[in-house]
Amino acid sequence: MGNAAKLGVAAAAIVAAVVLFLALRGGDDDAAPPSPAAQQAEATTGETATGAGTETDGGATTETAPPPAAPQVVRARITIGPDGPPQIRRIDARRGQRVVLTIVSQVTDHAHLHGYDLFVDVGGGRPARMTFVADTPGRFEMELEDRGQPIADLHIS
Repeated sequence: MGNAAKLGVAAAAIVAAVVLFLALRGGDDDAAPPSPAAQQAEATTGETATGAGTETDGGATTETAPPPAAPQVVRARITIGPDGPPQIRRIDARRGQRVVLTIVSQVTDHAHLHGYDLFVDVGGGRPARMTFVADTPGRFEMELEDRGQPIADLHIS
């Protein structure tokens, strides 16, 4: 075997030893934190530092936390005829719920939800939507703004 071949074998042995050393050495106090990509992958798979998540090792599995519940949605339809609404519509929601109000009005105006300061143009019998998260508890009036006519009373607890 020539000197070049011996040198190549020696270099390969050194590289293999260094790689093996790095792979087998214990945890290091100066170890760098995981990269953002590694952290994102960890969050995506549901595995956390506390051990939550699913792991399979030889057929044994650990319990996983259930996925978070979908946010509850409160849907209400408010219909306004040419003479206005026959009565004020009461709508109940809990704090944190998503609220979807559909207003169908024969009269052209702006529906205004006081307290949340939300507006939507209504009229022509076409549905108009107002969507928001009920994050402020209390009682809030919705009215046809130009007419000053109440159409709904929203209660958030």
